[in-house]
Amino acid sequence: MTPPTSRGRRVRGTRHLYADPDLIGRAIATKARDTLSAARLQRDEIAASEAELKRSEAAIERYMHAFESGSVTEDMFGTRVRSLGNKVRALRARHAELSDAAEEANLKPRTAADIEALRQLLEDEIERGSEEHRKAIVQAFVSDLVVKERDTIDPPST
Repeated sequence: MTPPTSRGRRVRGTRHLYADPDLIGRAIATKARDTLSAARLQRDEIAASEAELKRSEAAIERYMHAFESGSVTEDMFGTRVRSLGNKVRALRARHAELSDAAEEANLKPRTAADIEALRQLLEDEIERGSEEHRKAIVQAFVSDLVVKERDTIDPPST
């Protein structure tokens, strides 16, 4: 019987990591927490852009009424309303961008079947994928490695 290669030991060690369904579940839970936090910040930014948009539109209305009543000159009116109009266009574009991003980020919770399918996909890629793919997968899940010997690399003990 030939001794296992260092690649074989690495693959078995990596498979062991992904065989733990809690590992993937914890990773998904961490990502979900981060996503919720980002979503809250995004909602706050959307609300702030909506408030600023309303203020700018109200200012345009005030200038229109002042111009119509003759209390603002045409030069003052034109310059200020053009400036506010540019600001409103930029705010609308930013609001649309934020709304689109918020919609894209709206993720549904993952089911046990989703997690199992992901685990199986990772295991298959570790077994049959290219060295580049295996390395990327390990790097995504492992922040630190312990080198015991030239051919033995383990994740750190927690």
